[in-house]
Amino acid sequence: MIYVISTSANIKENYESRKRDYLAGLASIIEHYQINPFIIEANRSDYLSEHFRDSTRYAENQGINEFTLVELFFQANANRFHDDDDIIKTTLRYKITSSTFLDHIKQNTHEIYGKRPTEIYGPGTTLSCGLISMKYRLWREFYSFFNKNLSRDYPIEDEFDRFAQTKKLKLVERLGIKPQERVVPGP
Repeated sequence: MIYVISTSANIKENYESRKRDYLAGLASIIEHYQINPFIIEANRSDYLSEHFRDSTRYAENQGINEFTLVELFFQANANRFHDDDDIIKTTLRYKITSSTFLDHIKQNTHEIYGKRPTEIYGPGTTLSCGLISMKYRLWREFYSFFNKNLSRDYPIEDEFDRFAQTKKLKLVERLGIKPQERVVPGP
């Protein structure tokens, strides 16, 4: 099976613009992937049906905090997934424009699919998020590899890259996504 998990952080600052972006991101996943994602919320929401919510700040580094919440979601849902299930992780800040990324996963035999955010947002980006797909067993393995004690400025994507290079990785050129018109900091 293929599943999608989507992260969000409905913080007080920019709440209305985040709400607009997240609803558009959610609608685009459903439209182009025809999958209802599991939503992992890092704060609170009065408009999303979260499947998992935890407002604890586990790290100052937003990327580490986001990946920690994903890990906690997997721990809370350990029996929901099978080892060879493909789990796509995205943020609701992305607007899916086609099924291109999903089609790669359906048509290929790699264990991990991804693309660095600098390739999505352009040079000089400092956002720590990504569009990643891994087999569920690799998500579990990644969390034994994952260094949560990284400095505030260390991009989580570098940690993911180090792990992915040890596996059957496919870097996808065309993802069929774009950032929302106005991206605000946070997952």
